[in-house]
This record gives sequence, C-alpha cells and structure tokens, in this order.
Amino acid sequence: MKRLALVLVLALCFGGAASAGPLSDLIMAEGVFADARAGEVLHYSLSRNGSGDAAPPPSALRLLVMEDKGTKFLLLDQEAGGTRSEIARFSAASANPLLLYFLENIVRDMSQATGGNPFYIRNRIRAALIAAEAAPGADGRITVTLEPFAADPNRDRLGPFAGLRLQISFDPAKPGRLLSLKADTGAGTGGYSEEMILIGGE
Repeated sequence: MKRLALVLVLALCFGGAASAGPLSDLIMAEGVFADARAGEVLHYSLSRNGSGDAAPPPSALRLLVMEDKGTKFLLLDQEAGGTRSEIARFSAASANPLLLYFLENIVRDMSQATGGNPFYIRNRIRAALIAAEAAPGADGRITVTLEPFAADPNRDRLGPFAGLRLQISFDPAKPGRLLSLKADTGAGTGGYSEEMILIGGE
C-alpha cells in the first residue's frame, strides 16, 4: 500500500500534461523509457545532508527496465548498507522515475523541516521547471539552475529553504539519461543538500 501511494504521488503531482515548457517538455515527458529494451539499467549515486540531522551514508539508486508477460515497467530500487530494497514500480509510459523521486524527496524534507504545505511546495517547484529555459552549453549538455522560492511571498517562513537551488544536467539527445540532479540550500545551520549523479548504465 505504501509503495502504491508513493507511485501515485510521484506520477500525478509532478508528471502529466500540465508540465509544459522548454525544460519540462524534455525531462518531464511521459514515456521517456517506453522504447528502452528490457534489461537496460541506469545506476546513480545518492548523497544527502538533512537539516539538523546526521547525514546518512551514501547509497546507490538503480532504474531497471523490466518486462512481465509482455508488459514493460520500470523498477526503481536503492542499495544502502549492503541491502537492496525496492522503492517503487512505474509504468514504462510514466515520466522519469528518478526525477520524480528526487523532487519528491525535496518536497517531503522541506515540508518536514519548515511545516510548509507539500502541495504548495510541489507546485512552486513545478512552476519553476515549467518556466525554465533549456539551452545547451558549449559541451552540448543542458544544465539549468532553478531557485523556486527566490520571489516567493512566503519565503520568510521557509528558513534556509528560501534559498533552495536546484541544478539539473542532462544530454538533450537522451533526456531520460539525467547526468546529475542537485539540491542545495547553502552552508550554515539547517543546511540541506541532496545529490544524484549518474555513475553507469547498460
């Protein structure tokens, strides 16, 4: 039941046709893995530093394309301390599970730290994604930095999260293959950071 609830939250709140903009059209597009063959996998390192708590040890995420009775799906799991556990399963027609998981982690942690409404936080991040431009740099990659709460009328209630910066880097030729995702509130008391980096794929 918990896994199903997580899938619904991720897919409905960040995915869907409402996410339409130069950046979101690329990285939030549904079915980005629809043509991937069963057995393909992406590996990411994950490091986190929560506000006020001891940082958990780094872990690894894996997104695996699987097929069962002719139906393709995506399995997202995590390895930490030598133990691998399933996070969720997604339809192959969904938006990128790794991006959805990363964003929802931020929403959850920010809501817990500030007492803010998760729907409000989620909508502000989604609005920043939709408004962002997506121009390739000299290396051909697209790297965007978002500050969802820079002009927020409630930023005085958000503590260090008022300065939250999100950075997303990817190859526009392969938008499902996100190269890195970073969230950071800066140093100091209550600082928060989360980083996912692509470390391999097959």
